[in-house]
Amino acid sequence: MRLFIRHTTRYRYTDPVVYSIQQLRLTPRADACQQTIRWQLATPGHPRQQIDAHGNTAHTLVMTQ
Repeated sequence: MRLFIRHTTRYRYTDPVVYSIQQLRLTPRADACQQTIRWQLATPGHPRQQIDAHGNTAHTLVMTQ
């Protein structure tokens, strides 16, 4: 079975935001039961990738104006 998933996150604020830090947990996990054929993460700025305590990929995105 093949799945195609597109996810978009948008934030809207009443005032301009000068600082934002986010943990992005959107990366599919590859294991014996599933594989990822194509995946990309598009963000403003440069997210830092790390592996959490459970072996999942997470990205930290810090944005400042």
